[in-house]
Amino acid sequence: MRAGPDCPVVISRDLPRACRKVPWCAFHKRICLDEDGKRAFMDCYTDTLIDTVWFILPPGMAWYYGKWHSDYKSMPALSSACAGRRGAPTFRIIYPLNNSRIRISPQSGGGDAAFVAEAIPNTKLYWHLDREFLGVIVDDHRLSIKAKSGRHTLTVENARGERKALNFELLSSG
Repeated sequence: MRAGPDCPVVISRDLPRACRKVPWCAFHKRICLDEDGKRAFMDCYTDTLIDTVWFILPPGMAWYYGKWHSDYKSMPALSSACAGRRGAPTFRIIYPLNNSRIRISPQSGGGDAAFVAEAIPNTKLYWHLDREFLGVIVDDHRLSIKAKSGRHTLTVENARGERKALNFELLSSG
């Protein structure tokens, strides 16, 4: 990727004209932090905010990158002062994406599927797979289950009734 406007380190090189078609960096993003180091928005926070650039990777990449780079920090949680503001939901499903096709690894024992959500601190999320209740998770919004290959519907909701649902397909690797 080419260095974007928020990339902290830029190295200039003469490259072939075709390199202009390479996309801009999508991993360095400008965010605001409150004095506690939580993510905040300018329109919902009255105190001083710290404008900073954060290196943000998708969950799968972050997991692998974090294993080899101990200094990697995932994006800070959203400040409770900004929870539910700006018309934004208090949580979102990060992985899988809607209509994903996920290949089950043979090393997983034939059916482990992992799900990841992001929510404001202390939010209870209720997880369902194909209308079957899986459990409640409060802080680390990650869930791993055994599931058969085929099409499934993942539904996550919070105590306020906000609900997100998506469809995905598990493919066997054999």
